Amino acid sequence: MHVAAYARYSSDAQREASLEDQLRNCRQYAARMGWPEPVVYTDAAVSGARNDRPGYLRLLADAPRFDVILVDDLTRLSRDSVEATKATRRLTFAGVRVIGVSDGLDTGRKGHKAEVGLRGLMGELYLDDLREKTHRGLMGRALDGASAGGLREIREDQAEIVRRIYAEYLAGRSPREIVAGLNRDRVPSPRGRTWAASAVAGDVRRGIGILANPIYAGRQVWNRSRWVKHPDTGRRVRQERPQSEWVVTEHPELAIVDAGTWAAVERRLRTSCPASCAAGCATAPWWLSTATTTAAQTPSSEAPAPGCGLPGPRPRTASWRPYARA
Repeated sequence: MHVAAYARYSSDAQREASLEDQLRNCRQYAARMGWPEPVVYTDAAVSGARNDRPGYLRLLADAPRFDVILVDDLTRLSRDSVEATKATRRLTFAGVRVIGVSDGLDTGRKGHKAEVGLRGLMGELYLDDLREKTHRGLMGRALDGASAGGLREIREDQAEIVRRIYAEYLAGRSPREIVAGLNRDRVPSPRGRTWAASAVAGDVRRGIGILANPIYAGRQVWNRSRWVKHPDTGRRVRQERPQSEWVVTEHPELAIVDAGTWAAVERRLRTSCPASCAAGCATAPWWLSTATTTAAQTPSSEAPAPGCGLPGPRPRTASWRPYARA
């Protein structure tokens, strides 16, 4: 008899001990059945809605070596009803029995297909319900005028950097020229590395980047987008929401630049990219708020487009705002 055990927990908010708790249940079950110690496969801080989990994929690849796979319950294997059904079907076809030691699932039992379908659907509905409740709570905070990520206050040392960027942009400098000056003057970036032009230009459509984010003028826009699971990979993909669903609140206490400066910068952002711009610029959807890409990560082929002074798209991004939690 060859036995494997799979354990998983879904987020950093949970703890490593969760894996050991699950594995302890599996080991105790194997001992009661007189089976050998299970070979262990785990995934830490990975959602069960994803089907590209490293430990899970290794388990499926190694499955023909085992007679039984133990899980604490079916949701540990997957919280996607389709994936749970596919996985148990593949394992059953390979002659592998799946047992949930806490929920009583046993694919060696007649009628297990109905049980897998029901439990898989319940696991997926749990995630849907949790997602809706979380969004509802964040919506309430946004409507009350609070940041969905927590209360904020201005960090004056970084606010001065923002004002410098706005002033230089209105003086006619391009984002590339602005970051060249920041790097030359050794102005610290969020993680202590070099600045990137895309951190300055941002994306007007998505409202991110130092010049394109309205929070710097004291206006918070929440609910611009949502994250949905890709049906094939299980990975989350960002989708834009219609403007009618946005929640816009005014926060004059968070304004770093005045309304006139913001309006002037916005006008230039929306009109500065010429029709001949092959790479796109501040109005293109790939311009994300990044302030951490190093010069070594910048491909030499990223030549600026005529007239806009911006490089081509950068794949590595990270957000930055000169605000601290109050």
